[in-house]
Amino acid sequence: MPWVVETKGDLRAGLLFIIGIASFLLLLASTSAPLIDGVRLFRLSSRIGQGVKRNVDVGIWGYCIVPISGFPGFDPAVVDGCSKGKLGFAIDGAVANALQAPKLVGALTKAQTTPLILCPIVTGLTTFLFFISVAAQLSKKLHLGSPMGVRTSAAVLTLSGVTTLATAAVFIVCVNAAATAKNRVTQIGNAGGTVKLKWGNLIWLTVAALVLHIISFIIMCTMHKERKEKRANATSQKQSKKAEAEEGEVDEDSEEQRGNMNAGTSARINDDDKKPQRKEQVMYMGEGNLAV
Repeated sequence: MPWVVETKGDLRAGLLFIIGIASFLLLLASTSAPLIDGVRLFRLSSRIGQGVKRNVDVGIWGYCIVPISGFPGFDPAVVDGCSKGKLGFAIDGAVANALQAPKLVGALTKAQTTPLILCPIVTGLTTFLFFISVAAQLSKKLHLGSPMGVRTSAAVLTLSGVTTLATAAVFIVCVNAAATAKNRVTQIGNAGGTVKLKWGNLIWLTVAALVLHIISFIIMCTMHKERKEKRANATSQKQSKKAEAEEGEVDEDSEEQRGNMNAGTSARINDDDKKPQRKEQVMYMGEGNLAV
């Protein structure tokens, strides 16, 4: 039925769209501060003067000290701008000095931020999953029911499951880093400090990517089940046709044997009919000889 084919095509297109969006979201998360200061894990803010507020955006590669708008060079001791992007960083004296919160030093250590490298790794894994899925959907050799199609579907499904779990791990790592800094900020606030922490959009990017991965995994499970059923039906039909062909050959052999048997029986009957005639001819010839 045409509408069934169209529905299947829409499902495959939707699957590719979902994986592509998940890849894009994780790519944004992987290019957070200091690469792109608009994407951050969390934001630290503090009032450092009358009506003056300073912000520091923290990402997976470092941090950015946001310049105070309207007050250029407010504090000459503070260098506005972003740190160098690197694997594993710490909330150091530069951040503490900018926010005038000495106790903020060590709120995050290199050991706590190094696991954030998992985010770009999962981004690459998701991108690989996207291209593999595109190739699997476009290849004519991987159609529903083909042996290669079923095996490839199982492999892609496994990769999707691994990617989904890895994305969940990225979410946990990001939340753990932000929660660790939040605990230190809470301690400073309880001691009379003015530092506050606001969760960044990077957390929500990973949440959205995780939800999309879960949806794509469910769709892939459905498609893989469909492929297996299609393959099983094709195999069953093939075996049925083979069995029917074998039965036909057996029937032909049986008919041929019956024909041979009938022919042999007819020949024997004819021979039996001819034997009395021969005996009568012999007896007649014998009587003729005696008469002579």
